[in-house]
Amino acid sequence: MKVNKSIQLLIYSLLIECLLLTGCWDRIELNDIAVALATAVDVEEDHVYRTTVQYALPGKMGASQTTGSGGGAEDNIAYIDSDIGKTLREAVTKMQARMSQRITFSHRRVLIVSEELARNGIRDMFDTTARTASNRLSAYIIVAKGKAFDLLKAEPQFERFSGENILYLAEARGVIKVNMRQAAQAMSPIGSDTILSYMTVKKSQLSNDPSKEIEFVGYAQFQDDKMVGTFEGEEAHGLMWLKDEISPYTTILKIEENKYASVNVKNGNVKIKPKLNDDHIEYALDIEINANLIEDFTRSDITNNSTQEVLSKSLEDHIDGAIHSAIKVIQENKGDSAQLGLLLQRHYPKQWREKYEDNWYEELAKAKFSIQIKANITDAGLVSENITNRVKAEESK
Repeated sequence: MKVNKSIQLLIYSLLIECLLLTGCWDRIELNDIAVALATAVDVEEDHVYRTTVQYALPGKMGASQTTGSGGGAEDNIAYIDSDIGKTLREAVTKMQARMSQRITFSHRRVLIVSEELARNGIRDMFDTTARTASNRLSAYIIVAKGKAFDLLKAEPQFERFSGENILYLAEARGVIKVNMRQAAQAMSPIGSDTILSYMTVKKSQLSNDPSKEIEFVGYAQFQDDKMVGTFEGEEAHGLMWLKDEISPYTTILKIEENKYASVNVKNGNVKIKPKLNDDHIEYALDIEINANLIEDFTRSDITNNSTQEVLSKSLEDHIDGAIHSAIKVIQENKGDSAQLGLLLQRHYPKQWREKYEDNWYEELAKAKFSIQIKANITDAGLVSENITNRVKAEESK
């Protein structure tokens, strides 16, 4: 009996597909690997790297979640090991020699470097990470104020382990998010420098159970691959506007002496346009801000037009001051954290190549900035003024 050619073809196709089906021959059991959650790198004497790795303990992590534990050192759901080496890989190899499980970095989301290492240069960190397929370039690289080892050893009470806490802070609302891929892209061209989240360990205050919490301080500023300064407080907020990377944040306005108001900046629109003059570059910033009033200690009636004008003007002046503070840090430290050089290059490519590219930091230090800001306070909450304000009795008719 002859078999139809189409049936033969179907049988051959199914046989070939069977060869392509995956099996379990190369499976890796969870018990056979040590999952790295976070890494901290410090530099010691003689230019030796100290690499510290935080590993997950999967069995205990499951127990912690079912019991509803909030976090802290007593949970022991993560294990920290450390070693030294002339390279990062040498230190990891030493740790691997005393572990029965194979170390894997495929789930690492945080890489911490000490401030000393950051000031010496971080380019080597990107070489090590990018060469191995299991490493995530979506991981966040964090600069620790002081030792990176100390930041990883912190014992936050609201998260299960320090690496998780650091990750959530790096992704928090009101923070410019910079992962390793974005940092590398910012470091590559002339006319652009990266920033990285800058964190420190802080002891909890007036607590029944004192702990070492992790605090977001601001941003580490870089020139090429070396840290040259920091943006903290209002400087950090000003940098958000310069980079046009605004996410909601809360700020305090001084309305009068000892009278303050708190506003939540919801969003904003920023337009930056460079202009070439004979002896300097000028950047014109046109900014529109939308904000909510969330606290008012002036005891004013927000429905009054004059009160709204005062609050809006105070917010405009406050943002203007924050932006100028960030500009001062950029020009004094000669680190183009706002990628102003790239903006100039896009608008004036010929002049950039001929005049500015080779001495950009000197030209950046001479640049002038004009800032126009329009603030709109669109929401004052459920009340127009403090509900305890005294009122006069209405006259009887």
